[in-house]
Amino acid sequence: LADRKELAEKTAAISRLEDQLKKYEYCLVHFKGLMEQEQQAQKSINLLNEALRIEKQSLKKTLDELADKQQQQVTLKADYDQRDRLNAEADDLDRIAKAKVLIAEIESLISRTAKGEEVIKVNEAKVKELKDVQEKQSSNLKDLKQQLPDVALLSRVREWYTYNKSLSAQHAEAKQEHESALKEKQSAEGELVLLLDGKDFAVGLPVASPAQAQEKIREEVVRLTDIVRQKDKELQHLLVQQKLGQYADELQSGEPCPLCGSIHHPQILNIANVAEAISITRRQKENAQASIDQCNVLDRKLVELGAKLKGIGEKCGRATERISKLEADIKQHQDKFEWEAYKTEESLSKAFAAADKLGKDIKQLDDAIEKAASNLQEEEKNTEKYRKAVEAFKLEMASKEGQKQSLIAGLRHLQLSQHEGKAPKELEGMAIAKRNHVGSVVAKFDRLSTEIADLRQQEGKSSGSIAANETNL
Repeated sequence: LADRKELAEKTAAISRLEDQLKKYEYCLVHFKGLMEQEQQAQKSINLLNEALRIEKQSLKKTLDELADKQQQQVTLKADYDQRDRLNAEADDLDRIAKAKVLIAEIESLISRTAKGEEVIKVNEAKVKELKDVQEKQSSNLKDLKQQLPDVALLSRVREWYTYNKSLSAQHAEAKQEHESALKEKQSAEGELVLLLDGKDFAVGLPVASPAQAQEKIREEVVRLTDIVRQKDKELQHLLVQQKLGQYADELQSGEPCPLCGSIHHPQILNIANVAEAISITRRQKENAQASIDQCNVLDRKLVELGAKLKGIGEKCGRATERISKLEADIKQHQDKFEWEAYKTEESLSKAFAAADKLGKDIKQLDDAIEKAASNLQEEEKNTEKYRKAVEAFKLEMASKEGQKQSLIAGLRHLQLSQHEGKAPKELEGMAIAKRNHVGSVVAKFDRLSTEIADLRQQEGKSSGSIAANETNL
């Protein structure tokens, strides 16, 4: 039952919907175009109303902004209209700043010029003083040079004394050599005496005759050699006898002799004194041989001593010859002395000492004059340098004075007296600030003019668009 009820309700609803759908289809077939036109017109109206609202709102904003910009431009207009004057004042400030720099520089140049002129006066006084000193020193130098002795003459006298001393020294040396050679000769002759002392063959020989002594020695050697030979023969004979004696001692009665074979020995050799004779003969031979050896040694020493005495004799001869020559040279040199004022070397030394002192004084004065000349030249250079510097200062001062007057004459709106006590940097800062202000005002004014023109153009466009939209609406 419930389902049928529900089904009945749904069926009724479906029927209603079908009726509505049929009505809608009818309206759609007969009124669709008008409905679409009406909807489209409403949309256009809505869009135009919205556009008018937005454009009116924009126009109001543009008008408000235009009024603000115009007010700003009015505020800037006074400075904008005076921009040329303000720039001219900035130029004046620059000129005043430069003029103040020039004034300071001119004052500095005035001070430096005054100091330079004072230095020139001091230097000129120094130059005059140095010239006076130089003149006085030159006069003193001239006097000293007139007092200076003839140094060339003194040098010649000194050369004479020096050579005389040299000759005397050589003469003394030669005499000393001669005396030394004589002493050597005496020493060598003493050696010869000692060598020949106690020699029998040297009795009666001259003291200084090594050659004769050698001849005697050689004769003695010949004699001693003969003795050696003789003693050698005797020794050989004695040795034979000694050997025979040994055989004789060994003979036995009835036994044959080993030498002759006899068994009879009637006269046997007695050799009792043969050994003593051999000893004596051998000693005599040895003594003779030792004497020969001594003679040979003595001969060699005599050869050496002879050569030594010969050399000493030659040395004595040379020394004697040198002494004679030097004595002749000394006499000849002394004959050349012709300076009575310098008879003694002491007088010459005093003259040289005086010349040396004068020379030192002259050298000292020369150095002083040279130093004074150098100082004078330096002071003159300094004076000229300061004079040129002062002239340069004056020229620079005149130039800067002209620049200053030109700057002051170029002032258009400001006066130098209006800015007393202000430094050039401060004035330059003021000029920069003034130019920056003018530049800022001009830039802002031009920007506002452009913006106002743009806003007026925008206002016209907005008003025209609103009027067209109202007409369309």
